[in-house]
Amino acid sequence: MSNWQDLVLSGGTLVLAGALLPSIFSKHKPSVYTSVSTGTILGIFAVVYFSLSMWFAAATTLITCGLWATLAIQEMILLKQGKD
Repeated sequence: MSNWQDLVLSGGTLVLAGALLPSIFSKHKPSVYTSVSTGTILGIFAVVYFSLSMWFAAATTLITCGLWATLAIQEMILLKQGKD
């Protein structure tokens, strides 16, 4: 059974992940720097959550990290195409 902190952090992270979906499906993207730095910090947070056995928080944070990586890749593609 998970502790309440794990459940609160994972629930909040799922809300944040859901909030990124409009950006993923939009033609407007955050800057690459914003996406890479946010994704990197979230990856570090996920490692910390794993080390604390907060499995749900770690998993949902990795999902959100992946969404930020997706945004970074999308913006890099747009920049390369000159459509920014």
